[in-house]
Amino acid sequence: MKVIIVALAFVATVAALPSTERSARDLFSVESYASQPSKYFRNYMDFEGADIYPDTYYPGSVYPDGLYPSSSYPKKFSYESYPKSFGFERFKRELIGTEFKDMDTEKWLVVIRRALGELFATATLIFIGCMGLVGGLSKTPDHFSVAFNFGIAVMAGLITFSHVSGAHMNPGLSLTAMILGKLSLPMWFIYTIFQCLGAVLGFSILYGITPSNAFVTNPDKPMPNLCCNAPNPMLSGSQQFWSEFIFSALLSLLACAVWDRRNLDKHDSVSLRFGLGVFAIAYGGVQYSGCSMNPARTFGPAVVWNYWDNHWLYWVAPMLANLVVASFYRIVFPEPKPQPVE
Repeated sequence: MKVIIVALAFVATVAALPSTERSARDLFSVESYASQPSKYFRNYMDFEGADIYPDTYYPGSVYPDGLYPSSSYPKKFSYESYPKSFGFERFKRELIGTEFKDMDTEKWLVVIRRALGELFATATLIFIGCMGLVGGLSKTPDHFSVAFNFGIAVMAGLITFSHVSGAHMNPGLSLTAMILGKLSLPMWFIYTIFQCLGAVLGFSILYGITPSNAFVTNPDKPMPNLCCNAPNPMLSGSQQFWSEFIFSALLSLLACAVWDRRNLDKHDSVSLRFGLGVFAIAYGGVQYSGCSMNPARTFGPAVVWNYWDNHWLYWVAPMLANLVVASFYRIVFPEPKPQPVE
């Protein structure tokens, strides 16, 4: 059965990938996102003279899934108006952003919608993911089913809310987006707060619909703190930390690659890639540190159960991993500067 599931997932991934004949220009055709393809860029698609979003949304925020430039980019594109600074000054502008500049009702609505998108996306992730850990209603879940369930939960959150906020569902991945210049610092704080609130909401709903005697992973061993992350006691403190760091780093690297504009022609399979990536890492990693990779995922159940053992581990290790990996990717694998088309 497991082999069949993996095979189906692989086939679905291959089927979702665009054919070699489909270019980034096709992805942004008249029928899709823009009315006027770029006349100036060949390395990845930007737009000149195309009012894709109103002033209240763009610039000042990045298109949620990372397809579009960050807040430092001009709305009207041309090679001459493209920012010449690709160093610290550009990074500083990206951190500051423009979401809260000259605020009006429309801008506030955009910020609120993005915040609510993260709240409901994270609630979806925690509700579906932790539901797969409930073992007292039918049978004891194994590592494969738990990891696969969280992978599917990530896919569900992305499919449903990625067009609203990007559906990061993870303060660590939002940090990666910020370092890559795809999210401003003020929006990172807002995303983190609403992701944590969403995690509490999602697990609270699961807690409310589940009988108390069903909160077990093994009927013979009741586990009142269901879905709370806990490292393997066989590991030393440093092993617990570095295992969680490595798992989070792998997820951050996946996000960097997916959000890279050089991957524009593969964006219709983003949810599959993230879901299968989480499944692959969690399947083997859960027996080491619990493989949270997501501070909000740990925070939600911890609040409901009031369980804070080793909680710091699931904030420090993932956030540090995302900081290191995103910085490394931005410096070592920078997106190419746009080249004028002759």
